[in-house]
Amino acid sequence: MSSRALSAVLSLCVLNLVYAQDNTKKPKSAATPEDAIKYLVEALNAADIDLMFDQFTASSQQTRAVTKRKEKVEAEISSLLDARFGKDATKFYFEPHMAQLKRQKAVFTLEVVKKSELARDLCVLEIRQELSREGRGARSRDLSFFAIKEKTGWRLLPATPEDEAEGRESDPHKRLALAQKQDQREFERAQKELAALRKIVDGLQKDQFRSRDDAWEAFLRETSKRLERGDPTKGEKS
Repeated sequence: MSSRALSAVLSLCVLNLVYAQDNTKKPKSAATPEDAIKYLVEALNAADIDLMFDQFTASSQQTRAVTKRKEKVEAEISSLLDARFGKDATKFYFEPHMAQLKRQKAVFTLEVVKKSELARDLCVLEIRQELSREGRGARSRDLSFFAIKEKTGWRLLPATPEDEAEGRESDPHKRLALAQKQDQREFERAQKELAALRKIVDGLQKDQFRSRDDAWEAFLRETSKRLERGDPTKGEKS
């Protein structure tokens, strides 16, 4: 799941902040769909990437590994930029998203405003998200999640559509199919962004950029180019 999918959650993204300290910690098992939302709030407010992904469906777990690799490379880029151009407290281009949440002292609340049961192991949750950050006003938005009962408990799948046409789909089972396709698209996007980030690392090591802005603009160009191509990650190391 890329930063855009998570932008559905965050604005719906990595430093392994809690699990790095306690790698024996077991994932929380949600006994109800509401528990999964509760644990998701805990994860966001702790900026804990693993606890966050623990609340998502099995199909989303491929995105977990790529997202964590992305944030590791972003941290590497930040270090290389500091070494090359000096620290800059005003620019956070490659800041890992979990680190950004901690820096901004972000506080999330997620309220279940409607629950529609489709089957014994499937329901739709309509959510009101409130997000406040230090020095900024609170912001709210409406989100949707499918809650799916898996072997380890209830897990979430973002159902807020990227596309306006998809958003008009009223049949919940068709919406579920669209959400699953979007989940796969987010994984593919994350792969492409990771490949673009590695390109920036290579450029910094070869002293190809004149400034932080130059490196960021190169990343945006590279990402856009890869998104327009078929399979830009084929043959690259994962």
